Amino acid sequence: MISPGDLVVAGVSGGADSMCLLFLLSELREKLNFELKVVHVNHGIRGEAANADEIYVTKICSEMDIPCEVIRSNIPEIAREKHLTEEEAGRIVRYEAFEKSGADRIAVAHHADDVAETMLFQLFRGSGLRGAGAIRPVRDKVIRPLLEFTREEIEEYCRSRQIEWRTDATNEDIEIARNRIRNVILPEAKKINPGAALHLSEAAERLREAEEYISGQADKLYGEIVSENQGTITMELTEIPPKIILEYVVKRCIKTAAGSEKDITAVHVHDAMALIDRQSGRGVDLPYDVRVRKEFNSLIFEKAYENNSQNFEGENAGNYAKAPENGETVSEDGIRWSFETECLSPERRSELDKNPSLIPVLTYTKWFDYDKIKGTVVLRTRRAGDRIAIRGGHRKIKDIFIEKKVPAEERDRLILLADGSDIIWIPGIRISEDHKVTGATKKIWKVSIKNG
Repeated sequence: MISPGDLVVAGVSGGADSMCLLFLLSELREKLNFELKVVHVNHGIRGEAANADEIYVTKICSEMDIPCEVIRSNIPEIAREKHLTEEEAGRIVRYEAFEKSGADRIAVAHHADDVAETMLFQLFRGSGLRGAGAIRPVRDKVIRPLLEFTREEIEEYCRSRQIEWRTDATNEDIEIARNRIRNVILPEAKKINPGAALHLSEAAERLREAEEYISGQADKLYGEIVSENQGTITMELTEIPPKIILEYVVKRCIKTAAGSEKDITAVHVHDAMALIDRQSGRGVDLPYDVRVRKEFNSLIFEKAYENNSQNFEGENAGNYAKAPENGETVSEDGIRWSFETECLSPERRSELDKNPSLIPVLTYTKWFDYDKIKGTVVLRTRRAGDRIAIRGGHRKIKDIFIEKKVPAEERDRLILLADGSDIIWIPGIRISEDHKVTGATKKIWKVSIKNG
C-alpha cells in the first residue's frame, strides 16, 4: 500500500475510524519511512459542531507534529448547484482536496462495517454485482488500511489508547437509509452472529471478484459484436451470449451512447434487452435522451433527438421543445409553458413532510421534485414505450389514455412533459408518482401552462 518516501495524505474527520487511521499511520511513518499529512474538510452543514470537529482535529495534528490542511466548503450549496446529494457533493470536495495535496497515497478510513453497510444498501436498492461488491483496499492512489477491521475493533483500539473521537449527530438519524442499516439492521444481524459484518464484507469481496471476471468477459464480447460510428452504437445479435454477460454489454452500449453511467439502472438494461425478442422497428427511450431500437439482427443505441423523425408517433412526428429549468417555451400546439425552480430550506422541507397538502392542487400548474429528473426534459407527443409512474409501479401511457377515455384522434396531439420514456405530467390527467414533491425534496420545479 505504501512505499518508502511516499507522501500519504489521510482524510480525518475526527470520528473513531479516522482517528484510529491517523494514529496507526503515525506509528508506522518512521518504520516505513513515509511522510504523513492530514486533510480535514468542514462541510458547512452542522454549524458549531462542525467547527468543533475542525478545532479538535487541528489540535491533535499539532500535538503529533503532523501537517493539517483544513478545507472549508458549503456542501449544501454545491449540491444544489450541481444537482447532487450532499453526500455526493461532499465526496467530490474531499477527493478534489486530496488530489490538490500532491499525495502519492490517499488514506481513507473505510472498515468492514462500511463494506457490509454498502453491500446491503446497494442490494436493497436493486444494484447488481458491481454495486454489491466490496470496496477495494487499493484503487489508484486511494488506500484503505482498515478494511479488515470492524467498527467494534476500531473503537476498542481508540479506547485502549485513550484516543478521543468526535461523534457526528447526523449519523444517528435513522430516517437516512444508510444510518438505518448502520444503527438498526446491522446490530440486529450481529445478534444472530457477532461476525455478521465481517462475513458480509467477505461475501462482498467474492462478489467483487465475480464481477471483475464477468466484466472482463463482457469487454471482450463488446469488442467482437459492437461497433461505434459517429455517436451510433450498433450491437449485432447473430449469436446470443449468456444473459449475464449480455447485460454488461448492453449497459456499456447505453453508457457509451449516453456519455454517462449515472442513473442507468437494471430497469433500463432490462427494457433494452427486451427488444431482442421483439420485431424489427420497435424501440424504447432511456435517460439522457438515449433511444434504443431493434433493426433486424441488431440493437441500435443513439441520442434520440439527433434523429427526431424516427422517434415520435402520430402526426406531430419529429416535433418537440426542450423544457428550460427556468423560463418559458412554446410547445408544438402553440401552448405557452412556464418553468421555475425553487430551493427549499430545511424548515420548508420539514413542513412539507408533515403536511404534503401544502402543495396546491391546480389543474394547469404542477410542482415536481427537480432532483428526480434524469435527463433532458422535453414537451412532446407520445411515443411507443412511454410510461408514467403510479403507486406500486408504472403504466403505459396508451393504457392511461384508454382508461381516461381520451379520444383516439387526440392521443397523438396531446403534449406531454417527458424525461426520456418516463412521462412526468399528462396535463389534465395525472403526474408521475416518482416526481412528486415530498419532505425529502430539496429543489422544487414549478411548471405552468399559461393558456391551458
